[in-house]
Amino acid sequence: MNPSRWEVSEDDYYADEEHESNSRLSLFRESVPKYYHTYILKTIPQKQTKLMDVGSAFHLALLQPKQYEKCVVVGPDINKNTNEYKAWKKENEFKLILDPKQQQQIQSMLAGVAANEEALKLLNSPGEAEVALRWLHKPTGIWCKCKMDWYLPDARIIDIKSCSDPNPEEFARSCGQMDYQCQAAFYIDPVRKMTGMEPRFIHIAVGMNPPYECVVYELDQEAIELGREINETSLRSLKDCRDTDSWGSPYANKVNKIGLPRWAFNRSRVAG
Repeated sequence: MNPSRWEVSEDDYYADEEHESNSRLSLFRESVPKYYHTYILKTIPQKQTKLMDVGSAFHLALLQPKQYEKCVVVGPDINKNTNEYKAWKKENEFKLILDPKQQQQIQSMLAGVAANEEALKLLNSPGEAEVALRWLHKPTGIWCKCKMDWYLPDARIIDIKSCSDPNPEEFARSCGQMDYQCQAAFYIDPVRKMTGMEPRFIHIAVGMNPPYECVVYELDQEAIELGREINETSLRSLKDCRDTDSWGSPYANKVNKIGLPRWAFNRSRVAG
């Protein structure tokens, strides 16, 4: 099946287990056993951290402000051990609860975006938030999905990244550590097939700490090609695991010889 838009609710999208997403493939690359225990056996829960709460709330505030008002509340300034607070929390159990400090953090991040003319131009262009796609990866028969933060009709894909430091050196490091090149290729390829256009994948990186700087980035073609190669290898490896029902680690059941990272030798020389 060729890539197509998927009209699905947010809850159903994230509850769906029939399609592989970029985040699922990222966990598979990190650890095959961890993927198996998380998504197959479900013995490892998928945790939501406070940092993720702020990032999710910021996404809503930036791209879907009306949803933010419906889905996010700020906790009252009262003792959390009191019956009053517990009753309030129960009334809001299906909402994302922030404290006043987190709310101020989100407002500061929004101000950071507003100070970047290029970011504003992209986000003020006619587009749609949270556009979901699904497609069949024909070489493996694996169904895939993605959800774009902000999608423009000219096939520009805008991805919002909350980060500790959006300066070029740190963000490039984050791209490599978090496999953002894989995400870019994973989103670009189905959009190209669906539209016949050449998509662009653009990051709007927003600092979560003062001065809440916002910087716009686009990975170069070399990075995208690397991501595409990694994605293909990951999907083929996942198919092998499914076909053989073998989910072991490649470094299990043998003695693995390792060396020290270079910084350890440098530290030793300084200490000596």
